[in-house]
Amino acid sequence: MKLLVILVPFYFFIPIQFILAQDVLLSLSHEEITCDQGGSAVVEFQVDNWEDVGGVSGTIEWNELELSFVHLEEFFPSGGTFLADTSTVSSGYLTFNWFNSEGTDLPDGSVVMEIDFEVINDDLPAVHPVDFSDDPTELEVVKIDQNYNVTAAPFTIDNGSVTVLDVDPELDCLTDLMLELDENGEGELNVSDFIISTSYACGTVDTTASQTLFTCADLGLQIVTITAEGSNGQSSTCQVEVEVFTDDDPELECIAT
Repeated sequence: MKLLVILVPFYFFIPIQFILAQDVLLSLSHEEITCDQGGSAVVEFQVDNWEDVGGVSGTIEWNELELSFVHLEEFFPSGGTFLADTSTVSSGYLTFNWFNSEGTDLPDGSVVMEIDFEVINDDLPAVHPVDFSDDPTELEVVKIDQNYNVTAAPFTIDNGSVTVLDVDPELDCLTDLMLELDENGEGELNVSDFIISTSYACGTVDTTASQTLFTCADLGLQIVTITAEGSNGQSSTCQVEVEVFTDDDPELECIAT
């Protein structure tokens, strides 16, 4: 007689909730602003895989020479207790603690906290990190099951940032203009003659023209490129059509050539 032996994988006996359980994900958002937006940014504290979570605590830090704390608002599940120590924000960090008497669930991507910052560093472009930390309050997540058993929950983190982007200078030019050469067969324009207006919200701006001096060799239509360059390296350009002409004076050198 032959015996039939069926091997059952060991994980068959593991409770299904342990097989499917995923680390709680704590994320700080990556925010981008441009330097002409006033320097304000809101970093969101988001969560994923938030199931039966009854508490979370930790520290959020940043460089106080680059970001200035403005305001904090929390959106943790109702019924719990939330505490945040903002007395240390001038040193570049805050601590937080939220605890509920029973486990709670939240949809993935839920925002549980918002932190408003003001950018105080003028370097562009610039990335200002906003990170989770264990100092001074250790980052922890706890779960509470239906029997009110409290256990430490595994979690992962995704740190955030505030990125300040440069913008191009604004440049508005004439579409065309005319230039009459003098009796020496020469004519000159200033850069400002080509420009209606220019501005740059993120610093100073310099304007240049590809050509300002014209001679008999330039009679007819010439295309001049105007460049506005910001102090951080961003630039904008426009083109102006210049009609170079003479009054047909017989003594003008252009006639002889």
